[in-house]
Amino acid sequence: MHMGALRHLISHHSSYPDANWSFPTETLQRLSTIRDLFEPNDPVITSSWLFGEHPELPEIDTLEDYDRYNEELTKCREVAIEAIVNASGFNGISRLLLRPRKTDSIDAHAVGWIVGTRGLLCWGDVVVPECVLSSQGQIRNFVSSYISARFDSDRFALFEAHPLSGLEVNQVVNILLSIPFVSTTWDWIDANTIGPVRDGPRIGPCSGRHVDAVTEFAPKPHLSFSAPLAFSDDWGNSWSD
Repeated sequence: MHMGALRHLISHHSSYPDANWSFPTETLQRLSTIRDLFEPNDPVITSSWLFGEHPELPEIDTLEDYDRYNEELTKCREVAIEAIVNASGFNGISRLLLRPRKTDSIDAHAVGWIVGTRGLLCWGDVVVPECVLSSQGQIRNFVSSYISARFDSDRFALFEAHPLSGLEVNQVVNILLSIPFVSTTWDWIDANTIGPVRDGPRIGPCSGRHVDAVTEFAPKPHLSFSAPLAFSDDWGNSWSD
């Protein structure tokens, strides 16, 4: 049996111990022993199941106690991410994000938020300016949440520590799209020289929900472009001004 399937079987039966179809405790203990014997010593492989869509946790019925489920899932994910970072840094995170799954994908936003809020990787480790333009949507989603988490704690001091001047227009735009689009953002842009940015008409890659925000962003002070703007999203749609 595939180890993922065995883990799911144990977790599912442990979550509903009173069901008439559930394995007895002795059987689950023996299956858990088999799982532990053959599970690989790689935190990316052993914990990737935690980052799928609504993974089942042992001994927790999500229908009966969803708050407890969310709390336990967050704790398990934090422990897993810390183990991955300690083992192989950002390379391990990248492997987790791009790990293929049959029915869903790794929750890249959750991974980015955990890494950012817990300070497990610094800006340079994540290579933020490059990752915001990654061809891999999972990497872009991760770094967007990572920036959001860092901004949530550091506010604009984040950009004092990591200046945006000197970056390409695409990099600046996609970094700023990860923070709240509110008046304080524009006040900060007005007070801090980010441009003028003149090199390149294309903004992206960015997700569809950000297109309106990018359109608003382009004409603001300190940002000028030498050609008409073009936008693209993750699904191949495109717009121009």
